[in-house]
Amino acid sequence: MGYTKLADVLTRALWTKEFRNDAPFIKSILNSGIFTIDPRVDSVVNSAEAGQIIEIPFINTPDYIEPSIADDSTNEIISTGVNYGRQYGVLGLYAKSWGTSLLAEVFSSSDPLRFFRDYVGRYWGEDLERRIVMSLRGILGANINSNNGDLVLDVADDTEDGAPILLDASILIDAKGLVGELQDSFQKLFVHSKVYQDLQKQNLVEVIPPSEQAPMGLKKFGDYELIVSDLMPVIEGDNKKSYVSVIAKRGAFVYSQKDLSKTAIKAVEYYNNPKAGNGAGIEELISRNAFLVHPLGWSFDKAKITNVSPSLADLATPDVWSRVYRQQNTNFIFVITN
Repeated sequence: MGYTKLADVLTRALWTKEFRNDAPFIKSILNSGIFTIDPRVDSVVNSAEAGQIIEIPFINTPDYIEPSIADDSTNEIISTGVNYGRQYGVLGLYAKSWGTSLLAEVFSSSDPLRFFRDYVGRYWGEDLERRIVMSLRGILGANINSNNGDLVLDVADDTEDGAPILLDASILIDAKGLVGELQDSFQKLFVHSKVYQDLQKQNLVEVIPPSEQAPMGLKKFGDYELIVSDLMPVIEGDNKKSYVSVIAKRGAFVYSQKDLSKTAIKAVEYYNNPKAGNGAGIEELISRNAFLVHPLGWSFDKAKITNVSPSLADLATPDVWSRVYRQQNTNFIFVITN
């Protein structure tokens, strides 16, 4: 447990937002339209226990079969059935605590616990973005291992003398061509800031000013909305770095948060230990969050993890993921460049 002690505050007269050294976080992924919110999933999540497997059904429409030729025979037509497929996610329960010495609160001109309370929402937002990106890492590996990489275009160069291969319009066209005629159903392009920087140098980025529909403005590369995040995967090669960009559909992840107020689990809890600090006292703020965040079209195998809820490392493991949608119906295409 890391505590804020008296020495941490005596060196500054004010502890204000302007003077805080916050870790960078913009919520670019959370604000991208990546989530599908489904009341049916919400209902299941709110009746489930932490660590429980959540079943998300979908309809498998049959492939095209030539129709029968109607005639005056006694032959009976054969019906084609529609069946349901299933994908599985896990309702995770997670907790984080922060501590502050009560003496630090006394001698500081602001309230450290108030700072922690303000930080809680930001913390869980970053945690959620990391779970999305780690899931994408796992799916990328699963597609390479189990589906012959049929959703991956890897053009990166890792030779000592070769020129780096940067993302451009031609590479993007080749990548979206992996799903054939359904390529126009993808609207989002998630890139690392280094890839974004290279696109800017090629004058390939259009910046649209803020509007009522897009208060933060938009960045576009061709027909795609650009979402820039330094959480996007970076592959350290022998000679060069490679960057994973992801072309995605709107609503590619289903998200549902469990309402802990209707359970015995407290979403926020304060704990005071008056004996700590030789009697000065230490107070802790504990935050708990339970939610499902799941990439549609892929199933998570909980039997392959040891934790009750998936860790970030679990989500990045290819073996826990299997594709359940047809290749052309999946929500992600991966592009690897330098």
